[in-house]
Amino acid sequence: MVKRTLVVLAALALLIVGLVPAASAADGAADIEGAGTLWARGSGTAVIDGGGTVRMAIGGTVTIVDRAGDARVWVVGRSGAEEEMTTDSSVYNLTDFHGRIRVTGSDFEISADGRMRFRAVGRGTVLLKGTGVYRTRSGFGRWTGTGTRLEIGAGTDAL
Repeated sequence: MVKRTLVVLAALALLIVGLVPAASAADGAADIEGAGTLWARGSGTAVIDGGGTVRMAIGGTVTIVDRAGDARVWVVGRSGAEEEMTTDSSVYNLTDFHGRIRVTGSDFEISADGRMRFRAVGRGTVLLKGTGVYRTRSGFGRWTGTGTRLEIGAGTDAL
């Protein structure tokens, strides 16, 4: 009987912990402190602004702006071959892209539209608009049509 009670209490605790961040994100203007990592999956628009590493699988359009001049961008398209992208400017554009992207740098912005999943590690802000789910080390929630804004990696972390 004690074991069953402990299992029920543990399940209730997980449910309560899971509902608090999801309920706060439903407003469309959630600010959630992360510990430097964000996982997200959904359809719509994601704007990732900061520094660190982002790995993304997407079917859609992506624009990457390298503000510091030190970003490295790798892509794997439908062919399966990985290649590092280079450009004469600080802007990378991928239109009607289906594949995976990895971006590493100290100050960049990634604007992605389409169906995607990604992991961002470091510091910065993320705006998610559309439908989907996200998770940080401190909680999880849902994307909203009006937009969900997340602060990731406060302090010395890099996005």
